[in-house]
Amino acid sequence: LRAEAESLERLAPCVTPPVTAPRVIAHEDGVLVLESVSWRPRPVPSTLPIDVARACGLLYRRTASRDGWSGAAHGDLAPWNVLRTETGWTLVYWEDASENAPPFTDVLHYLVQAHALLRRPTRRDLLASVRTGRGTDGAAIRVYALAAGVAAGVAFGELRGYLERTLPTLDPQTRDGR
Repeated sequence: LRAEAESLERLAPCVTPPVTAPRVIAHEDGVLVLESVSWRPRPVPSTLPIDVARACGLLYRRTASRDGWSGAAHGDLAPWNVLRTETGWTLVYWEDASENAPPFTDVLHYLVQAHALLRRPTRRDLLASVRTGRGTDGAAIRVYALAAGVAAGVAFGELRGYLERTLPTLDPQTRDGR
């Protein structure tokens, strides 16, 4: 809870509308109170919203290192942590946020989590989106890249790095670990 409160305090001001982060109302050891958000279900939660991809790219760019190869990321951008609201989107669960993430971390995490747990995009579609900027989420890859100031062609190489970094954290007894 402490890590999430600290991440929200540091990174929420860098998130751009129509995407927001919940406001911290209060926190202390063992307690984190966040502003409530009215949200509604999405018909296709496996598809990364373009506005969210852009906001994540801008978050990365605003916090990027001098060489441009690391910046801030939500850290657990997944379909269930992106809430549709009347005014846009709210990103919840910032506990795993990082200010030293490689480019495309959030977009790749979203796509891989959607693939593993929602079975969309398909493996072929996910790879097409990341490799060529085509496919169901190709536009999200391109928009993130433009907002982050990173070439879209970097995404495919970053996918390999993302998978190598996350593989040791997976439990093969769980659905997403398999």
